Amino acid sequence: MTAVTFTFSAGTTIDPTEVNQNFADLVAAVDSIDTDNLRDDAGLKSTQLADRYSLVPMPFILVPFDSGATYAAPTAFTMPAAATTVYEAVFRVGSGKRASIAAVEIDVQTTSGTAAITVIAGGSTLAGGAQTLVAGRNFIANTDPVANPQLAIADLDALQLQMSGAGSCSGVVVVVWLKEELVS
Repeated sequence: MTAVTFTFSAGTTIDPTEVNQNFADLVAAVDSIDTDNLRDDAGLKSTQLADRYSLVPMPFILVPFDSGATYAAPTAFTMPAAATTVYEAVFRVGSGKRASIAAVEIDVQTTSGTAAITVIAGGSTLAGGAQTLVAGRNFIANTDPVANPQLAIADLDALQLQMSGAGSCSGVVVVVWLKEELVS
């Protein structure tokens, strides 16, 4: 709680230096506001916070790591020739909050021939279409995915992960990174 040095009562003479000291007390109190002295019910809006978003990973295993008996010689899975939805979900975004897809990370254990993934969110195809996969880590992201995310999403927007190609792959894990507003 903010306190001032001098208290005045009716009928007393006010000394200007005391008034000035009280104003100095108020300025110091305002200047020292930080997260340690805010009340829980301060009613802050996310737009008033310096860092009001969090990154939330949504992982999906699209193709198992191995259908064989050993990881040393994984058995690959044949890709469907036409784009086939292998996973579908909906996003949940809190009322009054903002969210977006910051990036999509696709980890692939093995691939041969051509294998591709298409990421569709809210009816929009990310990166303009199917992305050819290579073994290792693949990304669909802008240069600075936090400051410049891929796509804004709304509550109940659908997410579709489609695979296609003329080859095979194993161990495909997709992580959709959501940039989500902490408070509205």
